[in-house]
Amino acid sequence: MGFAFMTTGVAFKIAAVPFHYWTPDAYQGSPTPVTGYLSVGPKVGAFALILRLFVEALGPVKADWLPVIIVLAAVTMTLGNLVALTQDNVKRMLAYSSIAHTGYMLVGLAAFAGGQQLGLEGLLFYGAAYSFMNLGAFAVIAALQKRAGVTSSLDTFAGLGRKEPVLGALMFLFLLSLTGIPPTAGFFAKAVVILAAVQAGGWVSFLAVITMLNAAAAAFYYLRVAVYMYMRDPASEAPPLHHGRLLWSGLAVTAVLTILFGFLPGIFGVVGQAAQAIAPT
Repeated sequence: MGFAFMTTGVAFKIAAVPFHYWTPDAYQGSPTPVTGYLSVGPKVGAFALILRLFVEALGPVKADWLPVIIVLAAVTMTLGNLVALTQDNVKRMLAYSSIAHTGYMLVGLAAFAGGQQLGLEGLLFYGAAYSFMNLGAFAVIAALQKRAGVTSSLDTFAGLGRKEPVLGALMFLFLLSLTGIPPTAGFFAKAVVILAAVQAGGWVSFLAVITMLNAAAAAFYYLRVAVYMYMRDPASEAPPLHHGRLLWSGLAVTAVLTILFGFLPGIFGVVGQAAQAIAPT
């Protein structure tokens, strides 16, 4: 009973299905900078708690909680992507996308429980990569919403690649990384958790297949935003906005890290050391 309540609590914090209902409304209704924080801060913090509870404290009995994590991962990534396919509001789409990414990260936890240290390394790497690319995407939305009356609907992004080429290119980079297209950080994050799941074998390897199918489905709604940016005419003839140095600095940091995590495999060595420090001996 205690394990059930503990699992429910952490699943609610990371927005795992079926404890995800708060996420879309909270993301869409909050100011975009707050939404960006909600999409990364609480999720990464909750996964840190999961590592302390499941990896350190409950590591010796991981065979008992492995089936629960397998089910949570499969259902979470699948439902998140399926509902995201139907969204016309980009903030709400990213909310369901965030749910799907929770499922991907749980694949790494399941692979660790299946006996693969690589799964834990993949979870840590995924958490870092996801933070950069998701914060960058929400920063672009926040920049566009500086104009009065602008929402986060898909029409807002129409013609962005022509009106504001730099902002459009940055958003395209973050979308590619969220999709998992090489050589971005998102690609290597997904590749590591999938490889760990395959090496774990058994039912965990089934998660690798589900992850690949979900990643292919997610490409549709991510790249649909890119289609609006580069293949649709702008909704209005308003002049481009002027953005401050703080916004450009934040976008530069997230973009550089999204690229570096894809091009510098040496970073994964640091992640491996962190995983060794967490895993019980």
